[in-house]
Amino acid sequence: MTVLEEITQFAQEMQDAKQAERTNITMFPSEVVELELWHESRYFVVIYFPRLGYYCVDEVRDDDEIGSGYRFSFPDFASARSKVISLMKEPPNGGAVKKVSLSG
Repeated sequence: MTVLEEITQFAQEMQDAKQAERTNITMFPSEVVELELWHESRYFVVIYFPRLGYYCVDEVRDDDEIGSGYRFSFPDFASARSKVISLMKEPPNGGAVKKVSLSG
């Protein structure tokens, strides 16, 4: 199975299981393949870089800048797939609690 076929199949599985409300797959001229997944107002990316032979995975957060990199990378699709699923199950912002001052 090609990278594009694996990613396409995964995107369809996620939509069929209602784990992604929307997906988008882009194949660039460089043969980089990007999968974008939207789940409960959160945005996730799985991207394959053929020159490096790695899949990168991350949740894109409001404070992330364009081209800021990826927190996770894997040499195989199965690991990348597992990671994006686990990220989707985590609370938003990786479970970080935002502290709010109640003093006026």
